Amino acid sequence: MPTISAVVFLVGVTGNSLVIYVVTRFQEMHTVTNYYISNLAVTDLAFLVCCLPFSAVKYVTFEWKLGLSMCKLVHYMMQVTVQATCLTLAVLSVDRYCAIVHPVSSMSFRTKKVAKILCASVWAVSALLSIPVAMNYDLKEEVYYGRRTYCEEMWRSVAGQRGYMLYTVLLAYVLPLACCGACGVLIIRRLLTRMERHPAQQRNQARQTRRTTCIIVSVVVIFALSWLPNHAINLWRVFNLNAPITDAIHAVKTAALILSYSNSAVNPFIYTLIGENYRNCLKKAVLCCRKSNPHSRFSSTFKGSRFSYLSSSKKKESVKFSVRFAPVSKPPLEMKT
Repeated sequence: MPTISAVVFLVGVTGNSLVIYVVTRFQEMHTVTNYYISNLAVTDLAFLVCCLPFSAVKYVTFEWKLGLSMCKLVHYMMQVTVQATCLTLAVLSVDRYCAIVHPVSSMSFRTKKVAKILCASVWAVSALLSIPVAMNYDLKEEVYYGRRTYCEEMWRSVAGQRGYMLYTVLLAYVLPLACCGACGVLIIRRLLTRMERHPAQQRNQARQTRRTTCIIVSVVVIFALSWLPNHAINLWRVFNLNAPITDAIHAVKTAALILSYSNSAVNPFIYTLIGENYRNCLKKAVLCCRKSNPHSRFSSTFKGSRFSYLSSSKKKESVKFSVRFAPVSKPPLEMKT
C-alpha cells in the first residue's frame, strides 16, 4: 500500500495544485464554473493530504501513535473533506446543467458571487455535519503482538453508529451520484436536441456532443466505481460488528481505500487538464518560466563568436578565429548525473 499510496498522492497533489494555480493565476479563468472546479481541486487536495498519509502510516505500523487530539482531528477532517468533495461534484453538475440547458435564464444567478457563497456553504455544511465523528472517535488499547493503541469509533449506541453511517453513504454518495447522473442525462438529451434542430452545424456539434458526453459519462462512472467498494464494506461492517476481520477482508478494504483516493487524483484531469483553455494557460505558464531563466554566459559567448566568424567569411577576409569560453567555477546542478 505505501508505494501505491505515494503514487496516488503525488499525482493527486500535482494535478490539483496545477488546477488551483491556473485558475488563480490567469484572469480569463475566473469564471463561475472554474470557481466550482477550483473548489473541487481544493477539496480533493485536502482529502489527499488529510487522509492518505495517515492511512498509509497506520497500515505500516498497525497502531495509532499520534495521540487523542490527532485521532479526533484527522478523522474529523477526513469526513469533512469527503463530504465537501462529493457535494462540490453535485453543485458542479447542477451548474453545468444550468449553463447548457438554460443558458439565458440561468445568467441571473450564475454569478461569481453566488459561486463563492455556494463554495463557502459546502465547507460550512460539511464541517457542521462532521462533528459527530470528532465526538465518537477515541483511543483504544488491544493486544495484538503486544499491547497496541488504536484510534477507533466508539459510539454510545449501535443504532447511532448505524444511523450515521447510513447518513454518510446517503449524503456523500447516493445523492451526489443521483444528482450527477440526472444532470448528465438532461445535458446529453439537450445536446442531441440541438443537433436535430440545426442539421447544418451537425458535424461540429456532433464532435462537441461526443466530447461532452464522454466527460459526463466518465465523471459519473468513475465516481460511482471509485466509492462503491468503500461504502459497501463500511455498511457491511457497521451491520456486522461481531464478524471477524479476516486477511481477505482487510485486503479488500485496503484496495477500496486506494480506489477512493484515486478518485481525487483523477478528478483534475477529467474536469480541467483535458480542456483546451487549461492547456493553453499551462503553456503560458511554462513559457513564462522559460523566459524568466536568462541564457547562460557560455551560450551568449559561443553565439557571438559564431556570428563574428560568419560575418568575416562573407567578406572573404582572412581572420583568426578564436572562441573565448566564459569561466565557470562549478558546473550547474542540472548538468550533474
